[in-house]
Amino acid sequence: MKNLLEKINWRQPKYMLPAILYFPLLGASYFIFDLFHTETLEIKDKTMQTTEFLNPELPGAQIKDDGIGSKYENMAKSWGKIQDYSAVDNIDRDESGKKKEEYESKYTQDDLDLLTEQEQEKAAAVEIASAKAREQEALAELEKALAEARLKGQNAVQPPAETETVDTVPPRA
Repeated sequence: MKNLLEKINWRQPKYMLPAILYFPLLGASYFIFDLFHTETLEIKDKTMQTTEFLNPELPGAQIKDDGIGSKYENMAKSWGKIQDYSAVDNIDRDESGKKKEEYESKYTQDDLDLLTEQEQEKAAAVEIASAKAREQEALAELEKALAEARLKGQNAVQPPAETETVDTVPPRA
């Protein structure tokens, strides 16, 4: 261990810089925290009890109207029925007695019209693309049928080729 410490060159910047900066940073952080007077504030909660020893009596759980509720109930209570295209639809529940906060859509009527128009343009573009694909398929079928008809026409016009016969008698020389 002693041999290892003797091998270290303590004058290198990687050893000197942390040694020099540690104490000023420590002092500066102490004074910064001291400036803000961070003290704990005691809040007296009526459900909490302070005892000197272990308290065998636990306070009762507050289940009804604890403010937690389910995810959907809280969303419906906070936002009401949302009609934006990008929002999640709420589940309708019969909670007429509970107060719902008003919700105003962030989309203007012009924005909604623009979104509808873009959706229609997209649908029209898809329809045009599928029509072009069907047209290309029909054109390919017609070209194939035309090529077959030409081939049949050429075969009908040309006389059948002579069949080769093999002579069993060798030619005379």
